Amino acid sequence: MVDFKLSPSQLEARRHAQAFANTVLTKASAEYSTQKDQLSRFQATRPFYREAVRHGLIKAQVPIPLGGTMESLVHESIILEELFAVEPATSITIVATALGLMPVILCDSPSLQEKLLKPFISGEGEPLASLMHSEPNGTANWLQKGGPGLQTTARKVGNEWVINGEKVCTLHPQTLKDILTHV
Repeated sequence: MVDFKLSPSQLEARRHAQAFANTVLTKASAEYSTQKDQLSRFQATRPFYREAVRHGLIKAQVPIPLGGTMESLVHESIILEELFAVEPATSITIVATALGLMPVILCDSPSLQEKLLKPFISGEGEPLASLMHSEPNGTANWLQKGGPGLQTTARKVGNEWVINGEKVCTLHPQTLKDILTHV
C-alpha cells in the first residue's frame, strides 16, 4: 500500500511556501498587472523574486549534496504547488530558475556545480537561470504582433515522432565555455 502522508520536512516546506505565498506573492498581481508591456511586467515581479531568494525558495531547488535544501523532486513539487496556488504568474520565474539549474545539477563536474550554483544557494540578490530554446530564425518574439510564432512541429506516425523543424539551445557564452571545458 502506498503511503501518501507527507514527511515532517515536507510538511514544513509546505507551511513555509504557504506562508511566503500568502504574505508576499499575494501582492504581486497588483504590481505587474498595471504594466503595459511584457518586459515591464517581468521587471515588476523582480522584488518578489528577490524575496523568494531571501526566503530560501531558490535554494530549495538545489539538492542537499550540492549545498541546497531540496530533499527530492516531490519536496520541490510541494513547494511549487503552494506558490502556484496563490500567484502563478510570478511563480513561473521561480520554476524557470529550477529548469535552468537542472543541466548544472545533472552535470558531473563538482567544480562547475560549485561555481554556477553558488549565487543560487547564497540567499542573496536575484540570481536568475532559465532553460531557453529557440528556432534558428528566432521565435523568442512569438508574443509580438507580426512575430512568426513557433514553426517546429511534431506529429506521431505509428510508433515514431516526425519532427519538422529544429531548435537551438541558448546559453550564456561563458556558461557554454565552462560546460564544454568539463566535457
